[in-house]
Order: sequence, then structure tokens, then C-alpha cells
Amino acid sequence: MAGRMYILGSLPLKALRVLDVTRCSDLSPPARTPSRVWRPCRLRHCLLKSSDIQALMDAAPGLASVHLESVFFKGFRAGSGEAPGVCLRCRAVTELVLELCGMEGQEDDGGDRGSVEFDAPRLRHLRYKGTERRLSLTSPAPDMAVLELHFVQCRYHYQSRDYDPDKTRVLFWQSVRSFTNARVLKLRVNSLKDIAVGKARRGKLLCTFRDAVRLELEGAHHPTTSKAPAVAIANLLRCCPAVRDLRLKLSTVPSNSVKNSDYGPAFLERKDRLDYEKSIGRFMRLRLNPVISLDGNDEHDEVPDDDIPGLSGHSLICLESSLRRVGLQFRLENNSSCFGTRLVKFFTGNAKVLEEICVDSGNRKLCEH
Repeated sequence: MAGRMYILGSLPLKALRVLDVTRCSDLSPPARTPSRVWRPCRLRHCLLKSSDIQALMDAAPGLASVHLESVFFKGFRAGSGEAPGVCLRCRAVTELVLELCGMEGQEDDGGDRGSVEFDAPRLRHLRYKGTERRLSLTSPAPDMAVLELHFVQCRYHYQSRDYDPDKTRVLFWQSVRSFTNARVLKLRVNSLKDIAVGKARRGKLLCTFRDAVRLELEGAHHPTTSKAPAVAIANLLRCCPAVRDLRLKLSTVPSNSVKNSDYGPAFLERKDRLDYEKSIGRFMRLRLNPVISLDGNDEHDEVPDDDIPGLSGHSLICLESSLRRVGLQFRLENNSSCFGTRLVKFFTGNAKVLEEICVDSGNRKLCEH
């Protein structure tokens, strides 16, 4: 259905199983009916009061799946000085998706982005994609299985003089700590340095995902001497002591940046491909317990222990007892100290129970068991 105003109470809803509403700016929800069992409810490109959305959820107490895509909550005044917030009660929902949602009047002034709270004790899967804001649960979700969090930075906000990277850092960790029961974490940020936490603040910001067995992290790092990207990876490994499957997707260009026309060719030069293959050949001959040989010989090249400031030397439980699979995707850089290559060497040398490593540089994909 598409239009400006929906009066759902006038529709024959007894047999309705899917509710999909697009481009709605006003909504008159139906009365609560215990027998109503909508499975998915989708609202897309709508401008609605949070009370109307709440009434819609209340009308179907058995609602299991809610998708809000490009939904703006109206009723917040720009420049009011009040921190806006939305609280949604969806006690039967197991899957909740919020993509590019916002709050009217708050997204354009560079001020507080507002918070979103969920009362969803049966939640199993949360997917959020949008600007940095605090997400939280008002009630525990003991069966939480998957957390997908993608913080998107608007270009004007990122380039603003008021941009505060520490605010992004705090909002990220405040958000994930509400979902510590999750078994699968899929995290995507604009830059890894935005979530890196130094030693002095670990106790305040970091949390523990005791049941997390899979961790996926995607973000940009900068080929400089900064150790922030390594610190961010160490932070998350510290938070996931039982992780078995790690996937890192690294880029040297933030997702909100414009790439120059010569960006791609710079990474596809023949010299870089040859350097990469040579490096891969060396570290793949490193002992993985038992010793693996790619050339059939008994003698193996020794791979130097490349130190990664911020990551090397830390005591990480998962490296000692649980991490069995590592996947790395990165673009080979135009220097000999490629961060991705050093990470591969780090994991092959420090993950004691590692069984499989898969490396994708964009030019060639190699896996070793």
C-alpha cells in the first residue's frame, strides 16, 4: 500500500498476515485484536509519530518481525535543546530491522542524534544501519543470536568543525553493551580508529560477549603509523573470549569518501601482486600445528615476528583456546608493511588452535587448512 494517510481500522484485517506500508505521513492504527497474527510488518519511506508506530505494534500482539526502512519519527523540534528519544515496545518481536531511520528536525542540525530503546525480551536478531546513536534494551533478551550494527557517517557531519570522534566511540560501545547475549556480531564502521579504546578507558567502555562464536568487522584503516586500527581489533577480541570464527574486511578508504579515478589501478600494479604472492608463500609455510608445507620440503622459511603495536603482546583468551577460523579481506598497499599481511602473520603465529585461514587481497584468494 502506498499513499499519504492510512486508516487501517477500516480494512478487513482478520486474515492479514503481512503488512507493508510505503510513503505514509499519517496513520490511524486498528484496534488491538489478540487474534491478529501479522508475521512481518514493514514500514518504508514514512514520516510518522512514534506513538502511531507503537499503536500499530500493539494492534498485533503476536507480531514477530518488524522492518523500518527510511522511517522518520516526527514530533521532535530542531534546536529545542532536548535530546530526542524513541522507545518501542515489541515484546513478541524476534527480528527487528532499522535502516536509515531518523528523527524529524534532528538529522540536519548536527546536534544530538537521539537514542532508540527497545522493550523486546524475545529479540533474536537486530539489524541497525544509520547514523551514530545510542541503542539499548530496556529488558534482557536472553535468546539474542545476531547483532548487525552499521554506523553510517554523513559527509557533512564527518567534515563538520563540530565532529567529535570520541562521541562515535562512546555511542558504539554504549550500544553494543546492551546486546552481550549475541552469538554472532556483524559490525561495520566508517573507520576502525573511531571505535578504538585505550587502556585507561577499557573498564568503562568495553563489555564481554561470553557466547559470541562469530565476529565480523568491517571498516577503514589508514596506512600510517597509527596503532588505532590494531587497538580496535584487540578490543573486540578481548570482548569475545570464545570466538571461533573471525572475519575482517579492511579498506584504506572510508565508506563515505570519494575515490579518485586512479584508486583502483594503484592497487592492481603487477609489482604489488608479485610482492603479495611472495609474502603469502612465506607465511603459509609457517607452522600451523602440525607444520604445513606448500612445496613438499621439510625445511620451511622462517617468517619474522612482525610486531603490531596495539595488538601484539596482549593476552587474548580466544587466541589461546577458541579461534579456529580467520578470514581477511584487504587491498594490498603500496608499501612493504601492509597492515593486512601483518595481520595474517600475526594470526598464524599466535592463534594456537587455528585450523583455517582465508586471505583475499582483491587480486587473489588463498585458503589454507
